[in-house]
Amino acid sequence: MLLTSYYDLTNSQNPVEAVVRAGADVAREKEGRRASARLDSATARIDIPAILAQRTLQRASRYLGTRPIADENQADYLMEVRMERFGINAKADEAAYLFTYAEAVLLDRRTGREIWNINVHGRDRLTPYVQSTSPIPGSVITASTLGSVSVADFQGALNQLMDYSSNLITDELRAALRDVRNK
Repeated sequence: MLLTSYYDLTNSQNPVEAVVRAGADVAREKEGRRASARLDSATARIDIPAILAQRTLQRASRYLGTRPIADENQADYLMEVRMERFGINAKADEAAYLFTYAEAVLLDRRTGREIWNINVHGRDRLTPYVQSTSPIPGSVITASTLGSVSVADFQGALNQLMDYSSNLITDELRAALRDVRNK
């Protein structure tokens, strides 16, 4: 999924700046579309939802004092991790990001009762962050950087994002467990 922004040229008092800004925004969107195709190639090579689920399960089992098992009928708890969506967010003038939205649910296997759940939004900056009074430099640098990200680079970035998202989920679980145990 690629998120891009609309072109707002009404804020510009200078017609030359408006044209340059429009060109920079178009370049950012065009490179974002090309990068999105490379991201699709990267995701075809690795199973992102499975990686997120496995990493989350490994870490969560430590906090729960359990061990992962293959037969869910033998489990005390079930951890469901659902990847809702992920992609490139190239909306901002300052930088582009990889993002993910996921949900994790912990269930008591015997009763089916939901014990805990969390929705997480992970993001990892993909391009340099450019702070400027003008959006033009950021759009140009973002477009240029997006154009240089390879499929292998996306695979590495996706792995980092899955680690980060898994940590978000398990950190929340850990905090919830701490709260329950301290009562």
